[in-house]
Amino acid sequence: MAKKNAVDLDITINADGFDISGGTTSRTLTVTGGDATITGSGSAVITFPGSTSTLATLGLDQTFSAAQTITIPSAGNDVALTVNQNDTTNNPRGVSITNAGTGASLFIDPNGNTSVSNSVGGALLINTTDSTGSALVMYSNQASPAAGANMLSIWADNVGWTTDVVDITTDGEALSVFINNTNTTSGQNLHLQNAGTSGGSYNIKLTAPVPQIEFVESDQVSPAGKFELGVNADTFYVSGRNAADNSFEKFMDFFRLANGGGYALYGTTSGFTTVVPAAIASGTLTLPAADGTLATLGLEENIPLVFDAALSADGKYSGFVRAGTAGATLAFGDLCYLAAADSRWELADADAASTSGDVLLGMCVLAAASDGDPTTMLMIGFIRADTAFPTLTISAPAYVGTTAGDIQVAQPTGVDDVIRRVGFATTADELYFNPSSDYITHTG
Repeated sequence: MAKKNAVDLDITINADGFDISGGTTSRTLTVTGGDATITGSGSAVITFPGSTSTLATLGLDQTFSAAQTITIPSAGNDVALTVNQNDTTNNPRGVSITNAGTGASLFIDPNGNTSVSNSVGGALLINTTDSTGSALVMYSNQASPAAGANMLSIWADNVGWTTDVVDITTDGEALSVFINNTNTTSGQNLHLQNAGTSGGSYNIKLTAPVPQIEFVESDQVSPAGKFELGVNADTFYVSGRNAADNSFEKFMDFFRLANGGGYALYGTTSGFTTVVPAAIASGTLTLPAADGTLATLGLEENIPLVFDAALSADGKYSGFVRAGTAGATLAFGDLCYLAAADSRWELADADAASTSGDVLLGMCVLAAASDGDPTTMLMIGFIRADTAFPTLTISAPAYVGTTAGDIQVAQPTGVDDVIRRVGFATTADELYFNPSSDYITHTG
């Protein structure tokens, strides 16, 4: 049966329902009772009512030949669209979107912003211009979720995947994870697990001009409990918050082997030292206290200071040293004394008690070209000087020599010569240098 009204609408009623056709203005259709199927053509707009006339179920079963728009008004501050999948037998997907193009499969914009181009690809594109709201919020009120019931699971089912699974681009904070759980057994904020076995891959990669990670211990009063790891100028560093709580200050640096290797310890803003772990003997370790000086160095029992058991070549030494200033031209292996007049190291000579008797002796291990140059003296330890030393007898003593700067294996015999032991030989050209504080004078 067909009926035409005053606005030139044709309404055809049949056994399966009714059809509306004709007319030039928008039409309102009210359906009560059973299900209804609405068909159209072209770019027609279908509007469903809001809270005053609730639409119980919307079924879409159509292959559209042109772009379609479904507008759901929500003047009553209702949810715009709710999808409820209640088939617990077949467990179908709640929403399935297939996109053969390169644009976003699902575009969500709570602010009505149209500035984002559809050419931005991806499975899900969420855009917001609201500076106070969140683009995506996930909330779960499960009291005891089962194992594996994650808030968010991202799975890349491709063993050859070479691009990023998650890519976050922002001018602000890229990712903020907060666990509102005050229990002592609260879970991890971030748990990364890599099931690969080939090695060489990374779970976390930070790429930035100066990549940094900051740690804040929440139960401490700032600046306590604040530390930072970072990389700058090809150096990996560890920093702690300064006393003023306005910046971080480094206390340790680590260097790549290709960049010299080793690490640096910072005790003050100006005092630090570098140590090469593979060869500590070639570096210097300084242990400053808070004011830049070492108050006490304690060694636990059975923890020795070990000297090199066999010096490898001429010009090698192992022992306690002291830096100073040369009072003459000095060579490696020269025997010296500390002159009282100017606190400089001069050549010792057994011919005079003033240069070899009641004086502090040292053996040069850093040559000085002239008077006033820096030098280093071995105070106690082992030294090998093939060129400077005479042939030594193992375990026999050596004495201050009668030639300035030399040692000799026989006691001096000249009138008023000083007889003072400076150590004992460990090989034919290696000496354990440990000068005696006693001496005698040969009377002739």
